[in-house]
Amino acid sequence: MKAMTNSAHKPVATAQEKCGGFSTLRDFVILVGSILWCLISSAFSVVFQTKPKKSLKEEIVLVTGAANGLGKELTLKFAKEGAVLVLWDIDEKGIQNVSSEIKSRGGAAHAYLCDISDNDQVQQVGKRVQQEVGDISIVVNNAGILQNVLFTDLDPAKIRKTLEVNVLSHFWINRFFLPRMIENGKGHIVATASVAGLQGWLYLTDYSASKFAILGMMESLEEDMRHLGLSDRIHFTTVCPITINTGMNQNPTTRLPSLVPILKVEETADIIVHAIQRNERLVTVPRSLLHPLLFLRLFPRKVAQLIFDFVEYNQLPNSQEKQNSL
Repeated sequence: MKAMTNSAHKPVATAQEKCGGFSTLRDFVILVGSILWCLISSAFSVVFQTKPKKSLKEEIVLVTGAANGLGKELTLKFAKEGAVLVLWDIDEKGIQNVSSEIKSRGGAAHAYLCDISDNDQVQQVGKRVQQEVGDISIVVNNAGILQNVLFTDLDPAKIRKTLEVNVLSHFWINRFFLPRMIENGKGHIVATASVAGLQGWLYLTDYSASKFAILGMMESLEEDMRHLGLSDRIHFTTVCPITINTGMNQNPTTRLPSLVPILKVEETADIIVHAIQRNERLVTVPRSLLHPLLFLRLFPRKVAQLIFDFVEYNQLPNSQEKQNSL
């Protein structure tokens, strides 16, 4: 009688629960298989460069900070590929000179004075561009500023300016141009971030914070487009260079230039344009730094500090009280 009582109260799995358990197991097996396939296909694509190289001919490309440095070099590379350039900068003379240089080489360029940290200006100039040139198909958010001093030497105005130019401008620009890309079912947004957005760096508190923010923004934008079913039509590329010889860092140093060099503008621009043509998501310059930097985050912070000290990369602050624009 006792045995019968215990048996009567023993919970029995329903057919629905059994089906649910089987469904979960099946979905898990599918998940593991999908992950393995993704890893294999990604590795194959990297090794054999199977991603098709898209043409930039007649694409309308907006480049911010186009008057000098990396921005200027990017516009020249895009023009060489047959793209129509839209140049934005606060240096009107500089972008007019770049525009003239592109036209002298047979390219097409349109220069606009614009303070990208000002949302109202972005809206106004953006509307002019759409009316006078057409819909932007590739946005390259390149402009940025760097203070390169200790956190305690940063005054509130400089902190605010860094975030306005390096982060908020991306929101204003992308917010203006992305809706039209969605309507057209095509587009590409590019952000020039930094390795300082993958690892916190000496003298770069405000700069690193701004670049970490850019990486988060770009990943979230990509998820939004995936949710809308546009992940194969609207692409996002985040580029993380180390120090470039643009003068933003006044005293660049490196102990191992073959591994962690001070980059040349020309080679950096080449890698960025190539990454855009391959629709790559996240790229470091040099490319060899990406996986070591990501892997380094798995270790105690002290390990990274020991390595940074050993390579002696950018151990000196900027000495002058001025903002350097990219």
